[in-house]
Amino acid sequence: MNRLLSILVLIFCGACVHSQDITKFYKQSIHSEGFLYFVYPQKMSQKKSESGNISKKDLSYDYTYLDSKDSVTILMTLTTSMPYRPDSVDIKYNSGNQENSISAKAEILYVESQKKYWKTRVRATVGYGEWADIYECPTPMTVSFSSDKDKQKIEFMDSQKKWKKLSMKFVRLFQVINYNK
Repeated sequence: MNRLLSILVLIFCGACVHSQDITKFYKQSIHSEGFLYFVYPQKMSQKKSESGNISKKDLSYDYTYLDSKDSVTILMTLTTSMPYRPDSVDIKYNSGNQENSISAKAEILYVESQKKYWKTRVRATVGYGEWADIYECPTPMTVSFSSDKDKQKIEFMDSQKKWKKLSMKFVRLFQVINYNK
């Protein structure tokens, strides 16, 4: 009897491991133009070897996607030791044998001083297909900010372990989006 109970518990636990509860990962609502999907803020670690000392905290970012449009709005918050105004955002990802890159203009929403740090809020737009391609990759994406004025490049990238968990949530979200089209 104990052996049968143990087997049933293992089967049930195995089934739970593969299902993803992403209800706390995003919010879906009905908008006048279609379904609106908002991915709650995520954090991404800086690449220490590339970013120097200007970046002081992880990158915070969130996504908004309206299914009637073919683009995704990314809002990102950079925390730096001095004012920083990036011109562009580059996202590099590896899909199989090919390295891909998405470049977008960095639209500065605001720069503010907070105690000893500076916060820069940036908006960028990418295509829905590109956004989905990023999270289908087995390796983490790299997000780079470049500033011609400040002559500084800041890079961020998740660990492989974090990327694996995060990309599984996004794949599940893309399934939800596709079912609602």
